[in-house]
Amino acid sequence: NEDRARRMCAQLQEVAAQARGTGNSDAVAGSIIAGHTTEMRTGGFHAFINCTPVGMQGGPDPQGNPLASDVGLDETVTVMDTVYAPRETPLLLHSRSRGARTVDGWVMFTKQAERQFRLWHTD
Repeated sequence: NEDRARRMCAQLQEVAAQARGTGNSDAVAGSIIAGHTTEMRTGGFHAFINCTPVGMQGGPDPQGNPLASDVGLDETVTVMDTVYAPRETPLLLHSRSRGARTVDGWVMFTKQAERQFRLWHTD
């Protein structure tokens, strides 16, 4: 598991560098998923975090779900959507209906605001 975690961190570091431009998001997503298709389909993962505007009110695809419908979800998987408007995104509704634990973007948004307030107003 430790080796797997290290490989994932290395991939995420690479993604952070690649995903700075908006025109290459499909290529970046494809490169991450390429070696993990079976794991995604059979539920061989424990967390999925959507950091795209898919499902966002007023966004390019407000009714969209970034997670394919045949991805294996159950109570061992946590799905987080960083989208906070609407609070109940298509991704969260789908994931919860399949038994996954969910975290909405409002949680992240309010935690960021709390931290920012403390940074600005604490000596």
